[in-house]
Parts: sequence; structure tokens; C-alpha cells
Amino acid sequence: MIGLIRAPSAATGNKLSTHLRIARIAEGQIATTWRRIALGRSLKRGGSSSAIVSWVDHGDPDQLLDDELRRLGPQGERAADMLTAAVEHMERPRTLAGNQIAYCVREALMSLLDMGGKRERVVGDAAGRVVAAADELRRDRASQESLLDAVQELAGALEGPGPHMTRLQTLIEALARHSPVRAEADLLDVFIDLLREANALHGDVTLESASDLYSRTQLTLARLFGPMSTRLEEINPLTRIAEPAAEDVANLASLAGDPRTLGYFFGRLEGPGWLHALADHPLLQPPEGGPWFAYGYIGKLAESHPEDVRVWLNSRPGGRELSGPWSAAGHRS
Repeated sequence: MIGLIRAPSAATGNKLSTHLRIARIAEGQIATTWRRIALGRSLKRGGSSSAIVSWVDHGDPDQLLDDELRRLGPQGERAADMLTAAVEHMERPRTLAGNQIAYCVREALMSLLDMGGKRERVVGDAAGRVVAAADELRRDRASQESLLDAVQELAGALEGPGPHMTRLQTLIEALARHSPVRAEADLLDVFIDLLREANALHGDVTLESASDLYSRTQLTLARLFGPMSTRLEEINPLTRIAEPAAEDVANLASLAGDPRTLGYFFGRLEGPGWLHALADHPLLQPPEGGPWFAYGYIGKLAESHPEDVRVWLNSRPGGRELSGPWSAAGHRS
């Protein structure tokens, strides 16, 4: 499973520290959570016991992710190198190993963000312009309008997605050739949360907390940049659920980010179950621009379950009106 620590070298033998053993337990719990998503649901929920997916069947997941990252170019290679270094620090923990692991994780995440554009200090630069405008106004060299403009620019920077999120979205769009599909607590949010957590680790970082950070980072990167075939297999069991529950919707949202996985998901659906479960969810709603990945699914339901579609349309703010320049790519599986 991705996120599990590789076996220690022969030189280390059984001399793993207590902290590393605890970290392995935590990582196993994360891997179990991921595996649970890939299990078929019960017949009552419309699942199939034959739908069990094993990521282990595809070989060493850590190595598969490493290969995919290196295909992204120099920054991807650096990210892969940093993750490998983190594993080495876990296998042979020494003084300040936790700090070194956290540093490696942070640099891996930052290396990937660098593929989405240069690092910018959007808020800091905007704040600097406010200070400069205020100083010019005090010297009677500028008008109040210039200060207000600078303040509005700062407000926009504070309310926006932030420079890290902007770069991550740019990267995903470059790889998928479509803008990311967003949902609350999706993969992009988790990526930024991991980076924020890595930046916040100061002082003596325990091996346990650093190893847990590494495991969650591996899991998130595998879901965003790992082999597409395994990413689609993880989402496949969700498509077989006839009556999705709130937990299933949360699982789907947690896998959102790359538009290709959502396009695959909607392309595999049959029946109105997910229409009901996602009725008010952003993942089902037509976007302001770009392809609408649920378009084909809604179109199929309009033929097989017209009453369900009619009720859903009437529940929307715009009523029956559904208009927009959605391309054919929006409803291909």
C-alpha cells in the first residue's frame, strides 16, 4: 500500500525504534482507510463482492508513484528524491530524524508546486503596496484613490485561493488539460493542508508525527499524480453503489481534483442514486466554464428516469433552465 514504510535494510535488522513502530501502525491505519474505499459495498447498498480492488496487484505502489513523479521532469525528479530521502531517514533514524523527514516532505510538495509557476508573495506584495500608498498619501504625493486601490488589491489577495493553491491548480490543469474539479476537502485542499502542516513543524519534530505526515503525503500524491489506471480503480467501487450515503459522497469528494477521475466516475454511473446523493453538491452542478462532467449522466437519466431528473431540475435555483457552452468532452467517460 502507498504510505507504508519500506522494509528496513539488513544493517538495521530489528533495531527499529519504538517511535518508528508506532508510525507504522498509524500508516497501516491510513492504508486500511484507503483500502476500505476500494472494497465493494454490500448487496443492500448495490455493491458487489467481486468489486474488491487491490492496489498491491499493480506492483510496489511507492515505486509506481516514484516513476510517475520522475516523468514530470526535473521538479518531479526532485520531489521523488525528497520522498526517497524521507524513507531513508525513517529506516535509519538518527538525531533530528523527524525534522529531516518533515523537511523532505515539505520540499517534495514545494517542488511539485514549482511546476505550476514561480513562487510569489501575493499577499505580502499587496500589503507592501498598501504601506507604500499610505506613505505617499502622507507626503501628499498620492491621492486617497490610490490607497483605496491598493487596499482593494490586498483584500482580493486575502480572499483569493492563495499563491500555493493557484500554482497547484495550474499544475493539475496542465496535466489534465482541464481545470481541476473542486469540492470541499478535496485532494487539492489536502495537498495545501499538508504543506501548511509541514511549514508549521518547528523545534524537535517527533519521528512519529513526521512519519505520519510522510504517509499522508504519499497517499495524497498517489491520488493526484500516481498511475491513472490505479486512480480509476480506486474510484470504481463508488460507481457501483446504487444508494450512496453521506459517507460515500464524502469519499467521492476526497478523491476530487483531477477532472479525469470525475469524468470517469460519471461516465460509469447507472441509475438515479448518485443524482439524489449529489443533488445539491458542487460536483454535480454545471460549471461556469469548461466541460460539465455530469452532463452525459444527466442525459442518460433523462431517458431512463425522467421524473427524477425533472424533480432535480425543479429543485435548482434556475428551475428547469440548464444552459451553458459545455463541450462534448464534458460527457465522455
